[in-house]
Amino acid sequence: MSTLNQFGTHMQILRGAGIPVMVGSAVSVPDYTTEGVYAVLPGGGCAGTLTGMVKYAAEELKAKRIAVPYYDIPSGVLCYADSEQKPIDVLKGDVEGAKAADAGKYPDLERQGFAVPPTDPDLTSIANQILAYKPDAIIFSGPSTSCFPLLAALNQVGYKVADIPFIMTTSCFNGASAKDAGDNAKGLYFVGSSAYLASDPATLEGKQATEATLYQKEAVANGLKQEFLTRGFAQAGWSLVMSMVQRAGEVAASDGKVDGKTLSEAFAKTKDAPQFGGTPISCSEAPAPYVTLCNTHVAVTQWDGSTQQPVIDDYYAADLVEGTPIRTQPLP
Repeated sequence: MSTLNQFGTHMQILRGAGIPVMVGSAVSVPDYTTEGVYAVLPGGGCAGTLTGMVKYAAEELKAKRIAVPYYDIPSGVLCYADSEQKPIDVLKGDVEGAKAADAGKYPDLERQGFAVPPTDPDLTSIANQILAYKPDAIIFSGPSTSCFPLLAALNQVGYKVADIPFIMTTSCFNGASAKDAGDNAKGLYFVGSSAYLASDPATLEGKQATEATLYQKEAVANGLKQEFLTRGFAQAGWSLVMSMVQRAGEVAASDGKVDGKTLSEAFAKTKDAPQFGGTPISCSEAPAPYVTLCNTHVAVTQWDGSTQQPVIDDYYAADLVEGTPIRTQPLP
């Protein structure tokens, strides 16, 4: 299991030994293309989540100029090139062979990337460059330790979420950081998992209430610090383990032996199978060339100052990259 792995170099070694690999967020080429690897969390990683950010900005927010700051590490560059640049180009009609229904729907769409250095504590220069571009929307994916510092740098040079929408992935989300940002964070959009695991179970119903109660009680009882419950990666890691538990339960219920081989077979044949913490998974219908992605649907939420409010529970945009060659390096 790896919630997120920057390079995926371990996967071929493990698969050569016959060991299945579970991934939370797919962010490398081996993550996408290695048979016997299963990316099960909502969005499946960049190919489902970042494409959702792009589509939401263009389709729902009517943005024509999209600023795309990206975390300047190998996985960040890949995700920017393949899951942000490329789907924008598909929407513009600039990618040959794109199968998406929305291909070419927005020919006037414009994009500009901005490399965000992972070790630079002063992001003022990047923030000024982003605002100088005069975007209609900003999208960004990274760890929470980079997302909210970028927001703070933008605020310091005059940016307000109310003026230009800002969409982040749920990997960015940290409840403490969002609350510390105060009014500056109100209105932020998040795309990825629905975040109900960290919500008050009394405000939820059915499956969501049951799973939120279990997560909040058992994760802390088993060692997770209370203040970490709202972190995106804490919820992702718990959901990843629970997905294995669900498949193991299915194998055991059919009087099978639970081991690597039977777990792999159980994941491989899933179609609309229950998934803890998210929408159902369908590993049997993974979109080529992203053959590991079991769940490419995402949720859109918006921070209201205290909680993430649901905007769209089930949003899909992975068709923007389906059937197209993986773009490993950014184009001009």
